[in-house]
Amino acid sequence: MITFEDIQKDLNNICIDLKTLIKTPGPSQAVARISESDPRISKGFPMAETVRGLVAAINKQDKINIDVREDHGNIVLVGGLQHEPTQSEIKSIPTVIGAHLDEVTYLISKKAKIGDSYRLIPLCSAPTRQYDEKDHPFKHEEATIHGFREKEFVPLGRGKFHATRKKEEDKRTHEEKYGDWTYLLKVDEEFRKIHEGDVAIQDYGTTSMKKDCDVESEINAKALDDRVGSIVAIYALKYLACANPPIPAKAILTGDEEGVGLDVSWARLVKPTYEKFCEGDVVTILCDGIDGKNLDEFLENRKNEVLSEALLVPYTSDGKGAGDYGLFSLLKDEVIPRAESQGHFEVKTTTDYVSRSFDPKIMNDFPLVAFVDWSNGRVGNRFARCHQDETVKVKQIVNLIGMMTYSVQYLHERQR
Repeated sequence: MITFEDIQKDLNNICIDLKTLIKTPGPSQAVARISESDPRISKGFPMAETVRGLVAAINKQDKINIDVREDHGNIVLVGGLQHEPTQSEIKSIPTVIGAHLDEVTYLISKKAKIGDSYRLIPLCSAPTRQYDEKDHPFKHEEATIHGFREKEFVPLGRGKFHATRKKEEDKRTHEEKYGDWTYLLKVDEEFRKIHEGDVAIQDYGTTSMKKDCDVESEINAKALDDRVGSIVAIYALKYLACANPPIPAKAILTGDEEGVGLDVSWARLVKPTYEKFCEGDVVTILCDGIDGKNLDEFLENRKNEVLSEALLVPYTSDGKGAGDYGLFSLLKDEVIPRAESQGHFEVKTTTDYVSRSFDPKIMNDFPLVAFVDWSNGRVGNRFARCHQDETVKVKQIVNLIGMMTYSVQYLHERQR
């Protein structure tokens, strides 16, 4: 089976592919087509085309056949089969890797500008919610603007995010308190006319990333949440397809996971894709980010470190999300020892707070959910929040790919 040293040989390709995903725009609901006759777009979305290109290069290099298809705005990957799989063949594969490709997204409002800045409507959990009035609203201001023009999804300009809020009188206590944030975008460079309904996304880190990387490198850039999970899924499928014999596996990379803090507002399109490509007893292994500021169990010995171990998690949102503790125990007791002893990978467990991914949308109908997660930023750092400031260690990505590969292989062997 695959080892840490084997994946190290692929390290440059992994880093280049991750950086390509980071640089590709993937606003929520603009990752992939709803269907082949999607009326919004004539060609492919930039993110779907990027994923197709990355997978095609892997297929050519390793002489394998990872299939790529788009469904309900999500991307479905299928590997380990030497032919184009039918829907029923995909559905019968017992394990699915889950991640998301979309990123935090702000909609251009039609309301009057404030000065020279457009008002924004956040289609995400905006990064300023947990900070007081003395904090700068955005740690990273860089933005790009995109929109639909003549059935293409195109770049429209560059700008900077900022935000403001005023003191308001509390109607109950009559005390003055700060009201809600007003999110704004000042346009620095306009390629095409911007109007309401266009979207703005973050753009920090995309030009400063080094070409080369090693396992001790750290990447700080927008949309690591959850391009990290997506690259883990792609490369786990690669190594499973290269096994002897190949191990059938699939991944669902969703296109609308980023939503505001209401259960109905995010990952609305993942369930139709699950119903189409998964049985009710499918095992989902999700890979998403954990905020470093929430990693209390690591504070005593690892404060201010960027963790390098893959993290196995029993549930999300203190139990409000998904997570099967029996499945967690199975992976903890059976897979971690194999991944460590045979593959030389490093894995830790944690019961620290983990925010929900797309699991609330599937957990009632597809309840077998586990989490092999990455950690964002430095342990205990208050800015180490997804959407605010995102950093990952390359060594952790290698450990995640290893743990994910071993987990899928083990579940495949048990369910044969």
